[in-house]
Amino acid sequence: MWVPYYSVHFADTKIGLRAYHLLREFSMQRQLSPPREMITISDRYLDQKRPRDPEQAKEFDEKYQSKIGWLMEKKDRARAVMDQKATSVADIAAVLAIQEEEVRNGFADGKRGYLTRSARRRRREARKKEEQYANEVAERVAGFEETLSNNVVDYRVEDTSQNDPALQGEGVKVLWTDVHDARFAETKPERVRHGELDLTRDHVMPGQKPIYDVEVLADDAFKEKVKQA
Repeated sequence: MWVPYYSVHFADTKIGLRAYHLLREFSMQRQLSPPREMITISDRYLDQKRPRDPEQAKEFDEKYQSKIGWLMEKKDRARAVMDQKATSVADIAAVLAIQEEEVRNGFADGKRGYLTRSARRRRREARKKEEQYANEVAERVAGFEETLSNNVVDYRVEDTSQNDPALQGEGVKVLWTDVHDARFAETKPERVRHGELDLTRDHVMPGQKPIYDVEVLADDAFKEKVKQA
């Protein structure tokens, strides 16, 4: 079963979309032109690679101690770039740090400078489409509520994510499959709250769970694991 490393939840969809774009850009840059410090022999790299056997460790140090600052061997460079867990966690940490500065500077607050006539027209059209879509969703939800309700029980569908205190204001919530993976993050913004991801069998890879000839990446929401009393 495919298991996600983490799930990130934003209070504002604009900030979430911006994070997605930044993550894609970071991934492309790392694959096409990885940072030199990622593929360079360092003390940390030697500590991770050093054999436990004393004799082998001595030979290892004699071979690599003078090569600190050199590029890793080709296979080690590939392994470093393809370390999905370390790179993905480091990327989201960097993105959240960037967005903290962007939000502080007014990103996604609805206030923008001078807009041209065409930009204002596009904004009006976008808002009109958003309103139309919201009305369509509200109608479907109302119809669903009416279908479920009866003379005894009156059902209501509510978005519980709006009641999450971690997502109030500029809050961000990161749910981890393994909370120890957070150690790969160099920065930890104050507005970020952490939790444990509740895994379900609905988290599948595309093509493994076709539903009415539609490929599903993740059916059902990524939810926080609730600790049993």
